[in-house]
Amino acid sequence: MATNQKTLFFLILLFILILIISLSLPGFTLAQVVTDGTMGAQGNVPSGVLPDGRPTTYLITDSRGARSGQNLFHSFSTFKVWAGESATFTSASSGIRNVVSRVTGGEPSIINGTLRSNIEGANLYFLNPWGVLFGPNASLDVKGSLHVSTADYLRFSDDGRFYSVPGPADQVLSTASPAAFGFLGGNPASIWTWGASLEAPWGETLSLIGGDIDITGFDTGSFIKNSYLSAPGGKINLASVASPGEVVPSPAGSTPGLHGQPASALGTLGIHASVLDVSDYSGAKPSGNILIRAGRLVLDQGSWLTADNYGESTGGGIDVLTGTVELSGGSSVSSAACASGDAGGITILTSHLSAEKECRIYGDSFGDGRGGDLSILTDTLSLLGGSSISSHALGPRGDGGNILIRSTEETVISGRATITTPSAVSSRTIGAGNAGRIEIQTPLLNIGEGAEIGADTVLLENNPYGSLGGAGRAGDIEIIAGVLNLSAGGRISNSAYGTTGEGGNIRIRASDSVTISGSDSEGNPSGLFSYSWKRGQGDAGSIFLSAPDLVLSGGATIGADTFGGGCAGNIELDVQRLTLSGGANITSGSLGGSGRGGDIHVAATETLTLSGLFSDISTSTAGAGDGGNITISTNTLTLQDQGAIYADTIGSGQGGDIGVQVTSLSMSGGSRISSSTFDDSGAGGNVTVQAADEISLTGAVTGIGSVSSGSGKGGDIQLRAAALRLADGAQVTASSTGTGDAGSIDIAVTGSVTTRNSKVSTSSKNADGGNIDITAPYMVYLKDSEITASVGGGAATVGGNISIDPQYVILDHSRIIANAFEGQGGNIRIVANVFLADPYSVVDASSALGIDGTVDIRAPITEISGTLVPLGEDFISAFELLREPCMARIRGGKYSSFIVGGRDGLPAEPGRLLPSPMP
Repeated sequence: MATNQKTLFFLILLFILILIISLSLPGFTLAQVVTDGTMGAQGNVPSGVLPDGRPTTYLITDSRGARSGQNLFHSFSTFKVWAGESATFTSASSGIRNVVSRVTGGEPSIINGTLRSNIEGANLYFLNPWGVLFGPNASLDVKGSLHVSTADYLRFSDDGRFYSVPGPADQVLSTASPAAFGFLGGNPASIWTWGASLEAPWGETLSLIGGDIDITGFDTGSFIKNSYLSAPGGKINLASVASPGEVVPSPAGSTPGLHGQPASALGTLGIHASVLDVSDYSGAKPSGNILIRAGRLVLDQGSWLTADNYGESTGGGIDVLTGTVELSGGSSVSSAACASGDAGGITILTSHLSAEKECRIYGDSFGDGRGGDLSILTDTLSLLGGSSISSHALGPRGDGGNILIRSTEETVISGRATITTPSAVSSRTIGAGNAGRIEIQTPLLNIGEGAEIGADTVLLENNPYGSLGGAGRAGDIEIIAGVLNLSAGGRISNSAYGTTGEGGNIRIRASDSVTISGSDSEGNPSGLFSYSWKRGQGDAGSIFLSAPDLVLSGGATIGADTFGGGCAGNIELDVQRLTLSGGANITSGSLGGSGRGGDIHVAATETLTLSGLFSDISTSTAGAGDGGNITISTNTLTLQDQGAIYADTIGSGQGGDIGVQVTSLSMSGGSRISSSTFDDSGAGGNVTVQAADEISLTGAVTGIGSVSSGSGKGGDIQLRAAALRLADGAQVTASSTGTGDAGSIDIAVTGSVTTRNSKVSTSSKNADGGNIDITAPYMVYLKDSEITASVGGGAATVGGNISIDPQYVILDHSRIIANAFEGQGGNIRIVANVFLADPYSVVDASSALGIDGTVDIRAPITEISGTLVPLGEDFISAFELLREPCMARIRGGKYSSFIVGGRDGLPAEPGRLLPSPMP
């Protein structure tokens, strides 16, 4: 009963040869339908006429079979129907629910004509353990369901068996309903359709259950002749078996299912240039179900599995259980909502799913119904070459469905492939419907080469529904992974493009690492995005990411900006180590509209490093909206090579505040932390840095600062640390180049403030200067440096005040200045135990044209003139205190030193004995 690949290949060639002959010779008949005599009369089945007057080539009456209750049994030695022919099962009796037939002659059945049953409401079961082939002229005309199988037996609900090969078990024919298809061997024969069109009546089932199943179309030269299997509002069951066991279809009226017991080894189901369709396009009823069980499912050459719902109630869906699923060549699997009814879901359970060359798995909503939910449970998933998994909200009011992907090993999305809800291309919603939710759970998720995971809303003009934009909310995206890699333009996005629609939230939890790098060929960066776009009023969603390691490089972005009236989203990062380099950035700004910028909170328990030009964390505002706030907590914060943290404003909005809490902060190579206002009336935000250990700034243009270039006041700067060190051109500045006042600087350390060739300054060209307060219990040391609080405006301006309060103040070629041009100079107050300044240092609080400020230095040891006072007498020569051996070494150019510590005092003179201890 087994059919191997060579036999199948030979059978296909034979079929083609016979087909050519049958088409070439009108009236030529090679095959026939012959009963084997085990159920009734033996011999050729004659032609006849149906009750409606139609002729039929083979008229199979109930007298040629055997009836048992509601079941009518037939047994054939040969069953072949060629083009132009028909085989019709008929009965004059009523109450027949199932027509069960078998072919016992040892040859496959070739059906290239019409297979018909005019028994009202009866299901047709057709078993041939040597194989079944349907040709391009094959068609169905049955009143019930059709089940075609190469099984060895049909089991009934009373456990009775009807075997495909005659035997003792056939002596009792069951009156119960068929329940399962049974296979005794490990290599069941195949079922093949070649350009066939098989359609079951509405609400009925079409089943193909056997060994390998091949459903294929072919190229006629002028068009593709698809195989087309249809069961409108019903079920299509496809099961490929490669081991002993049973296949159990669920009975009518129950939850759709197709179960193998155990059928642990499954065969190959190939669907090539073919369509499987359970949609009811009339809209009278909901869609049906497609159920697939196989070891390997291949879907290629534009094949399509569809359970689209055109009805008013909830549709069916597609359920696939296979070892592997391979989609290619633009093939699709769909369960969409096309009217007011909700779409059914798509569930795929497999060890490996691959889709490439623009394949689609989707559950869209084109009307008012909700799109279908998509569930993919697999070990590995590969989505490549523009392929997509999506559940869109494309209609006036329908919501997008949810997408759930769980892989136990790896998920790869690459080559501009997408997982989106609700839009296929840009993950967008046209109407008022909400986007669905995306959840991905996998140990390893790689997103690259322009691939995208998205759940956006979109503004789209001139769409077929007449809406100018989407009012629905973008869906949430949740990813739970071990490792997440986004590269070469890979994106995760759920932005708000619609008129009022809001962006969804992105939540990522990685137990190992998240790496985001590079851009695609068009320069689009890899990243996480939750934007509120320019023409919309909806707020952007928030982004939450948790991982031990987060690495962004090569222009990668985490962005939750707003470009319109909606507010930017918040970004929260909970990591151990965060690294930004090569122009990577984290941003949640207000960039042109009236919406407020979002807040960014970064908690990195170990290290946070920003390196390279445009590598930054920012919440800037460029419009009327206020900037968001930035809070950072980490053990070691390092900014280098122009890395930056800023909350600037170039519009009328208020700049955001920056709060940094670290163990140590190191900045170098032109890096900066700033909250400035560059235009209009917006005020700058404040910058606060708290370090348990040291704040170290090194290099030209490196600095912590605030600037006001408009009418808004500059932000204040507050630094708290154990020590502050500035070197090689580093700066702490609060300046104003417009009409707004400069901000103030407040520095408090528990140790020292040390500056070398650097400055701490507040300045204002046209407004009042800010104050500078420095508290350092031990020392303030300036070498080639300056502390200035100056103004350059009119007579009404006042320079900032400077207050310094350590034990020691040391100035070496340095300046402390609180000057003005026309206005009043600021006041300088220094309170210290020791104040030392060399001749090249300056302490000044003057005004060129206005009122001088005051300089108040309170120190017990002070040399305000800047000269060091020499001792009154000459030093005693060390030579006089040394013995001859030491002096000889000095004369010879060799130096040494030693210290002798006595226990009870010193000798009265060098070289003398120590005094005796006191008794």
